[in-house]
Amino acid sequence: MSKKKISFESSINNLNKILDKLENDNVDLEKMVELYSQGKQIIKYCRNELKSAEQKINKINWIWIWELLVIIEKV
Repeated sequence: MSKKKISFESSINNLNKILDKLENDNVDLEKMVELYSQGKQIIKYCRNELKSAEQKINKINWIWIWELLVIIEKV
């Protein structure tokens, strides 16, 4: 089975669907465990995506600070 890259937003949407099923549907224990496992995987993926985004933002901030310091030194 090939794994396609799905968006963060799509993952959150899928997680909400799982939560709705767990809260509103009458699911048996086996299905509940399956949904729980899927939810855990989605949460792990989302955390990794958020961490990656945070690292990119921090890198951009440091570049911006560095460029600002270079400009200040020139003045």
